[in-house]
Amino acid sequence: MVWDNSHNVYQSNSVLRSANIFYSRFILNCHDIWWSSNLVGCHDCLFCHDLENAAYHINNVVYEKDAYETEKQ
Repeated sequence: MVWDNSHNVYQSNSVLRSANIFYSRFILNCHDIWWSSNLVGCHDCLFCHDLENAAYHINNVVYEKDAYETEKQ
């Protein structure tokens, strides 16, 4: 179930107005999300759960943009 201008969504469900979502569920107004669930207004998150308006998080821990990119690699 992917709705309302969502694109580039893979193996995910319940995605609304989001882009670049992979292996995730219950995502709203987000982009660049991997292996996460229950996110609203987030971007650049890996393995995150139950966050709102978060950016550059891995396992619900916030990183600076450069550190996030390094950890992501």
